[in-house]
Amino acid sequence: MRFYVLSDLHLKKDNEQYAIEMIKKLCEKIRLSSKLDETILFFILGDIADKGNVKSFDLASSCLNAIRNELRNYKVVFEFVPGNHDLINGNLKEFDVFTSSQGNYHAFEADSVYSRQYENVNFIFADSNLSRDQRKPGKIDINEIRSQCKSNMTNVLLFHHGLTYEDGDDEHNLIENPNAIIGQLTGMPIQFFFHGHKHYASIYDNDFVDIGCGCFCEEVEWKAYVFNQFIVGYINSGTIVKVERWGYSGDSRQHFMSETVYPSPKDFDDPEKINKIFYCKPDKYISRTVSLYEDMNKSEIQRYFDIKPKKNLFEVITKDHNKIFLLADAGMGKSLECKNLAFMLHEKFHTFLYSLENYNGETIQDLIPEQYRKLPRQYMALLFDGYDELDEQRLKHFEIELNEYSKKSPEIRILITSRKNYCKKVVENESKTFPGFFVYGLDLLKEHDIKYFLRNERIDYQDFLKCAQAKNVHHLVFNPFYFEHLFKMYNEKHVLPNRNELMKDICESVFDLDDAKYKGNLDERCFDINKLLSQLAITMQLMHVVKLADKDEFQSLFSYEDRKLIVKSGILIKDGNDWRFLHNNFREYYAAKYLSEQNQEFVIKTIACESGIKPQWVNVLGFLTGFELDWDLKSWLIEKEPAALVKYSSKQLDSSIRFSVFEHLFEKYENMHIHFHEDLCTEQELSDFADSRKVLKYLIDRIKNPRNWVSQYTALNLLRFCPDFYGKEAEIQNILLKCCEENANSNKMICRLAMMTLGTIKGNSCAIARKLMNIFVNNNEDYIRLGMYEYLYQTNLVNDYVEYCLAGIKLVDNYLDNQRIANESSMLESCLRELTSKNSILRLIEYFINDKIEMYSTEKILDECIKNMADLYIKGEDDIFDSMLNLYLEAKKKLCYKMYESLTQFFKLTNTMNKALLITSERTEGKLHYVSNLVNPGTIEYLAENYSFLSSKSKAIFRQIVVYYVRDENDYNQYAKLIEDADGTKLSGYEKDIDYKEMKILENKALIDVLMDDRKLHNVYTQLIEMLDDPSVTNRQLYEVQLNCDIHSVLYKLRLKMYAYRVNIRVDEFFEKINIDDFVLVSIYDILDKDIYNLLSNQQKERLTEIVLNMLRDGVYKDCVKYDENSVSINSKVIEVLAVLKITDYTVEEDVLLGFTELPYFAFDNSKVSLKYDYLCSKLSVDKILNRLVQNVKEHKAKGMVLEDHLWFLGNHKDSRLEEIALNICKNTDDVSLRSSALDYLYKCGGTECIVDEVLPFANENLLYEISFRCKDIPKERMREAMEREYKKEYSFRLQADLIKLGSTKALNDYVQKVSRDKRPFEDKFNRFDGPTEAIASIRNSEFLPQLKILLETVLDKAYTDSEYVNLKGSLTQALISCGSFAYLETTGIIKELQPSIEEDEDNFVYCNYILNGIETERKRVVDTVYDLKAVKKLLNENASI
Repeated sequence: MRFYVLSDLHLKKDNEQYAIEMIKKLCEKIRLSSKLDETILFFILGDIADKGNVKSFDLASSCLNAIRNELRNYKVVFEFVPGNHDLINGNLKEFDVFTSSQGNYHAFEADSVYSRQYENVNFIFADSNLSRDQRKPGKIDINEIRSQCKSNMTNVLLFHHGLTYEDGDDEHNLIENPNAIIGQLTGMPIQFFFHGHKHYASIYDNDFVDIGCGCFCEEVEWKAYVFNQFIVGYINSGTIVKVERWGYSGDSRQHFMSETVYPSPKDFDDPEKINKIFYCKPDKYISRTVSLYEDMNKSEIQRYFDIKPKKNLFEVITKDHNKIFLLADAGMGKSLECKNLAFMLHEKFHTFLYSLENYNGETIQDLIPEQYRKLPRQYMALLFDGYDELDEQRLKHFEIELNEYSKKSPEIRILITSRKNYCKKVVENESKTFPGFFVYGLDLLKEHDIKYFLRNERIDYQDFLKCAQAKNVHHLVFNPFYFEHLFKMYNEKHVLPNRNELMKDICESVFDLDDAKYKGNLDERCFDINKLLSQLAITMQLMHVVKLADKDEFQSLFSYEDRKLIVKSGILIKDGNDWRFLHNNFREYYAAKYLSEQNQEFVIKTIACESGIKPQWVNVLGFLTGFELDWDLKSWLIEKEPAALVKYSSKQLDSSIRFSVFEHLFEKYENMHIHFHEDLCTEQELSDFADSRKVLKYLIDRIKNPRNWVSQYTALNLLRFCPDFYGKEAEIQNILLKCCEENANSNKMICRLAMMTLGTIKGNSCAIARKLMNIFVNNNEDYIRLGMYEYLYQTNLVNDYVEYCLAGIKLVDNYLDNQRIANESSMLESCLRELTSKNSILRLIEYFINDKIEMYSTEKILDECIKNMADLYIKGEDDIFDSMLNLYLEAKKKLCYKMYESLTQFFKLTNTMNKALLITSERTEGKLHYVSNLVNPGTIEYLAENYSFLSSKSKAIFRQIVVYYVRDENDYNQYAKLIEDADGTKLSGYEKDIDYKEMKILENKALIDVLMDDRKLHNVYTQLIEMLDDPSVTNRQLYEVQLNCDIHSVLYKLRLKMYAYRVNIRVDEFFEKINIDDFVLVSIYDILDKDIYNLLSNQQKERLTEIVLNMLRDGVYKDCVKYDENSVSINSKVIEVLAVLKITDYTVEEDVLLGFTELPYFAFDNSKVSLKYDYLCSKLSVDKILNRLVQNVKEHKAKGMVLEDHLWFLGNHKDSRLEEIALNICKNTDDVSLRSSALDYLYKCGGTECIVDEVLPFANENLLYEISFRCKDIPKERMREAMEREYKKEYSFRLQADLIKLGSTKALNDYVQKVSRDKRPFEDKFNRFDGPTEAIASIRNSEFLPQLKILLETVLDKAYTDSEYVNLKGSLTQALISCGSFAYLETTGIIKELQPSIEEDEDNFVYCNYILNGIETERKRVVDTVYDLKAVKKLLNENASI
C-alpha cells in the first residue's frame, strides 16, 4: 500500500488554479502506478488555509473534490493535522468543520491526538498548535502521543511543525523545546516522523526517521533549489519500507521527478540472489508449544480448562508476534527449540542463529552475516540464544544495541531466549526490557509426545513412568533435560538407580549444564553453590514454605555476591517475585545435604519428635539415608522409628529387616481394618523397599485368604507395585482373575483393583483381556468399567477393544445426571486418546459423527487421534486420506462442527489441504459449505495458480471462494481479473465488509443532525405524517403502524423516538405540544457517547450544552428523588442531563454539583457507587463533598440507598461526624442493607474499639452475624459474650454454630444434649451446611473432651442416624484429632474406652481406628516448629550448634 503526504497548500484565490493543475499531475502519476479500486491514502499536514482565512477551506473543498474526481475509480481516504495558518480566531473549530465535510470526523479542538491503522502500521496524527497562536513555536501533548503508540506495530507520527533546527530556522519553525521533545519521542516506539511547515524537504535520523515534506503548491522561489513537492510512502509487511520525494520541476517538461529519501541512498540486495544459511532439523526433536506469559502463570486447573489452541514457536513468530522473548527454566530445551526454529524458518527467511555466549558488545548489524546486511528486514529472522549467559556488562550492552536495532527495524523477526530468572518486568505480555517483544514461555513436554518418542525407541511408557514414580521423579519427566537424562539411564537396564543416587546424578548434571552455559566459570565455585543451595533449602524447610519473596526474604538471607552466584544454578527459578526450587525433590535433597554435615543432636531435634519422624521431614530423611554421616542413623531408626527404614534402598538393609518392617506396617493397618495411609512412605515405596520372594508370597496369601477386605485391598495395591514377580506371573494372574470374578458383585472396589493389578503383569495380556471381557462385557457398574479401562490402557489393548470403550461413552454422557465415579470418565478419555490403529481411530470418528454423544474431553480425544492418524499417513498408509476425507464430508453433511474442525487438522498436518479442497470441490456439486474449512490463503493461491487446469466444478467453487472469502481488495481484483482472462466470467465488484459499529455511529449522528436542525426535523416529520394513513394516531400507537422505509433511515429512527417519548398525543400535533428541547435530550441520551460527541459540530455541541444548562437553571435536579417504603426513584430527566454532562465534561456551578450529592448513584452509572463520587471529586474538593453529605443526612435529605452511599463515602474518608446517627441506624432499622452500611461506616471510622464498646452491647442476632462477617478482628471473648447474651434470650441455630466455634460451653452443651437425646444431629432445612454440626470440627480445646466423649458415645450407638448433608462423624473426627494432638493420652484413652470390638460393630471399630491413626499423624505435625526468617538466620550463623 502507498500513502501520499501533502503539506502547506496555503490556498487562496491567486493560487487555486495552480493547485488544481498540481493535483491533476499528481493524480495522473497515481493512476499510472496504482491498480483500479486500490485505496489511496492522503495525509495532509496542515496550512490548508492561508493566514487564518476561513475562505481557504472553500477552496480546499474544491481541490479535494478534484482529487476525488480524478481518482473516481479508486477509494480515496483523507487524514489531516492542522497547521498554524489553519487557526481561525485562535481556534480550530472551522478546521474541524472542514475536515468532517471530507469524511474525517476527528475534532482537534476537543482532542489533540488520534491514530489510525493502515496495513498494520499505526499512524498518529497530532495537533502541534496547542499554543493557539500562529506566530509562536509549535506545542504538542506528548503524553497523548505516548498513549496512542502501539508497541507491537510500526508507529508513524505526523504533525505540522518540525523538530530539527537548520540554518535559517527561527523558533517559529519548530516545536518549543525541540531537543527535550526529541528525547521523549526517542523513548517511545516511534520509527518515523513526518512534518510540514518549513516549505522545504529534509530528512534526519533522531533515532527515528525525521522527514520534512515540503510545500505542495505555495510559492517557494524564496529558497534556492526548493520545489513544490509531495511525499510517497510504501507500506509492506507492517512497516514503511521506502519513502520517495516527488518534486515538481517547473521547467519546460513540467512533471514530477522522484528520489528515494528512505532508506538511505544504499540499495537493498535482492533476497532471491542471496544464499541462505542452511540449518538442519535437530536429532530426536520432540515437538513443543509455547504460551503467552500471562497464560504460563495461570494455575494448573486454569490451564486445563483453557480452550485456546496451542501454537508452536514457528506459528507464533510468523503469524502473531514478530518479536519474541522466550523464557524457560533450566533444561527446558531453549537452545534445542532455537535450532528447530532456525530449521523451520530458513526456507522462508534469511535466518541467523547466534549464541550470545560469544557476544562481546558488537552492534547487531555487525553480528549479522555479511551477506545478509543489505537485505530488506522483512526477509530476515534473527535468533539470539542465551540472554541469561551474558555477564552484567555485556547484558546491558546487548539490551541497548538490540533495542536500538529493533526500533529501526520493526518488520524484522527476532527471538531472544533466556531463563526465567533473568526476565524483568512484564506488562500485558510485553517485555519492559525489550519494548515491542512479547514474552512467551516454553510449555512442558506433552504426554502424547513422550509416548510417541518412547514408542519409537521401543520402550513401554507405562513401565518407564511407573519406574519414575517409584523414585518420585515422575514430575521431572516432562522437562526435556531431565527426560533425556532419565531416558538414557533407563534405556540401559530398564531400571533407574535408587532415589539418592538418582538425585545426586541429576544435580551434578544440572551443574555441568550451568557450568557449560557460563563457559566453565562455575567449576571452581561448585562447593560454594552447593553450600548456598543447602542453606536456602534448610531455610525453606524450617520455615515450612516452598518459596521465598525476593526482596523481603531472599535478599535478606544472602549477600549480593552470594545472590549473583546462586541464581546461576538451574535448580533455582524465579517465580514472579519469589524464588523457589525447580521441584520439591531438589529442596528436600539439599536440605538433607545440609543436615548431613550437622551433628546428631541437631538432626534428630530437627526431623523427629517423641512420637516419631515429623511429616514435613519424611522426604528429607529419605535423602539423608543416602549421605555419609558421622553417626549411625540406621541404628537410631531401628531403635526409635523402625518404619522409617523404608527410606533406605533395598540394598542398604538385610532382607530379614526389610521383611520385618514390611510385616509390621502391613499388619498395623490390617489389624485396624483401615486403608494404608502412612506418613513415612507410600505403598509404592514400601513395595519397592520390601521386594523379595517372601513378601510376594505373603501378599499372594493375603489376596487368596484375606483377613478382611481392607487387608485384601492393601495387598492388591502393594502387589501392583512389586518390581519383580519372580516367575509367578501366570499363578498370580489366575489368582487375580478369580479375585475379580468372586468380587464382581460383592466388592466392586476389590474387583477393580484386581484388574488394575493384572494390568501391571507382563505376558499373556491378550488372553487375560478375553477372559475379563467374557466375565464383564455386559457389566456396566462404574467401578467394573473403570477397572476394565485401566487394564486395557495399561496393556496397550485399547485398539483391540475400541467397541467396548465406545459403548461406555453413553454411560458417562455429559448430559446424564448420573452418580458414577468421576475416574471412570477420565480413564475412558485416556483410553480413547491412546487409539493408534487406523481402524480403531476411524471407528471412533464414525461414532462421534453418527451418535453425536459428547464427552467433556471430546476435542482432546480427537486432537490426539488425529495426530496419530497423521503419523500413520506420513509413514506410508496412503489409503487413510480417502477415509478421512469421506468422514470429513459426512461430518459436514451432518453439521458436526467439532468433527469437521478436527478432521481439517489431519489435512493440515499431512500437507494435503490442496488435495482435499480439489477433491471436495469435485464431489459436492458446488456447495461452498463443504469446502469452507479447507479454504485458507495457501489453498486459494493453489487454486489460482492451477485455475486453467481445473474442472468446471472446481472453477465454480473457486469463484465462490473468491467472492465470499477473499477480503483483501487487491487480491480480490487480481483473482477476478485471472478468472475473467481465463474464461470470460466476470465477478461482481469487490464489496467491503460492513463495519457495523461505524454504521451505527453514522446512523446515530444522522439522527442527531436532524434533531438539532429545525428545518431538517420539520422535513422528516412532514415525511412521516405523509406516510401515515391516519395522522391522528398517537405517538404511542406509532410502533404498530407499518411504514415503508428502511429501518436504518432517520425517518424510522425518529418514529421510534416519538413512540418512546413519555407522552401520548396525536402525531400531527406532536411537536406543537411538547418541549422540543426535552425531546431532543431524551432522544439523544441513549445514543450519545464520546465517539459521537466528537463528531458533533460546534453549533450542535453548543445547542446541547444550552439545553442541559436551561434544565439545570430550571432546577431539574431539585426535589427529583422520591422515596417509597422500599425503593428510590428519580426523574429520568436528571439521568439524561447527567449523562450529557459526563460526556461533555462541562463544568457547572458549585451549588448545582453539591445538589447532585442528593441523587442516587444509579443516576450517574447503574453499576457502581464509586462512579458517582468519581464524577463529583473531579469537579469538587473532597472537603466540600464531605460537608455537604453530612448536611444532607442531618437535614434528612438522604435516605435509603442515598444514605448508604453517603455513609460509604464518609467512611472511606474516616469522617466520623455521623457516628451517633449510624449507631441509631444499627439499633433501630430493619433495613438490612442500610444497617450493613452503617456498621461498615462505624468500623471504618472507629475501628474495633467502636464496634466492641458501642455496638456489641445492643447488637441483636442479625447484627451480631453482620459483625462477625465484617469485623474479623473483634476479640473472641467479647464476641462470645454478646452472642451468648442473645442466644440465652432465644435459641438460634446460627448463633449456636458461631458460639461453638467461639468456644461457648453453653452452646456446645445444648448441642450435645439434643444430639445425644435424639440420636441424630439437628438440621436447619434452610442452612444445612453452616450449622452447629459443621462447627464441631472447629473444636481444638481439650477442655471440651467431656462433651466430645458424649458425642462419640452417641455416634457409636447403633441407634444413631447421621445427617445426609453435614456428617457429624466427620466433624467429630476432626475435633478429636485436633484435641488428640495436644492432649494425646486423654483423647486416645476416651476413644479406646468407647471403641467397640470388631465382633460387636465392625464399622465403628474401623471408625475409631481412623481417628486414632489421624491423631498419631497430627501430633507429629503440631510439634514441628515453624521458624521465621530471623530465627533461621540465627541458626545458620550459629553453625557450631547445627
